[in-house]
Amino acid sequence: MKKLGIGIIGSGGIAQACLMPAFAELSDRCRILAIADPNPDNASKAAQKFEVPHVFSDFHELLRMQEIDAVCIATPNLFHKHAAVASFEAGKHVFCEKPMARNAEEAREMLLAQKKSGKLLQIGFQFRFSGAASFMHRYI
Repeated sequence: MKKLGIGIIGSGGIAQACLMPAFAELSDRCRILAIADPNPDNASKAAQKFEVPHVFSDFHELLRMQEIDAVCIATPNLFHKHAAVASFEAGKHVFCEKPMARNAEEAREMLLAQKKSGKLLQIGFQFRFSGAASFMHRYI
């Protein structure tokens, strides 16, 4: 099976503390190929720490990489909609940290872009898959 090429948009705390280590643990299934962040020092440090070959200050450059199958949006929620819509338009699957958007209208725009693209959208509600949540789901 082909490894998924992952692009990370945003290289701050949640990306470096949670998302990038999780992708690193799945190295048999995926590889982080690029990081995009307007803070080049932060992005370079994250890239070095996780052996990511490409660093961009503009996420649109990351989206032009054909090897990227999916992006992980780890920016402040103010930027989620713009990054997600652009990612879908570039033909990428999207994992977006919570909250999905700043308001219902932005969330609707993200969903319309997702439906138009035919790609997958997952919002990072990580507790949805916890043991307690799974138990309650089965119980209900």
